[in-house]
Amino acid sequence: MTRFLILLLPLIIAAALPSCSRKNGEYETWTRDSIAAFDRLSEVLESVVDKESAVAAVPKLEAVTGEFESLARRREALKDRDTGGSTRLEEELGRAGESATLRLFESMMQIAHDPELAPILQDAFRKISEEMKKV
Repeated sequence: MTRFLILLLPLIIAAALPSCSRKNGEYETWTRDSIAAFDRLSEVLESVVDKESAVAAVPKLEAVTGEFESLARRREALKDRDTGGSTRLEEELGRAGESATLRLFESMMQIAHDPELAPILQDAFRKISEEMKKV
């Protein structure tokens, strides 16, 4: 499970930050929504403290997976647009993306190191990572 999460980290970073250099409002909105989805994912994972909360987290993880599916569709619609770059936006969203990524990684690692919790969430992690690859 730890290996799975370590392999997932580059996907998290790649999904959170690809549009940071875009100044177009649609890219900014998409990037902010991506960061918010990572934050919601972190909140769900941070709520997992025992078997009962892990089981309760599965449907919440499925809901966040749906958010990543939507983000992937929106990203696909934006990918061919040339919108230029914005240093201010890149810096602002880059910091927010890094913070969200670090928070998510920390919460995932706590679960990965718990032999009772990791198996309960493994399938949900796999599904969400598949959607994150599309973003």
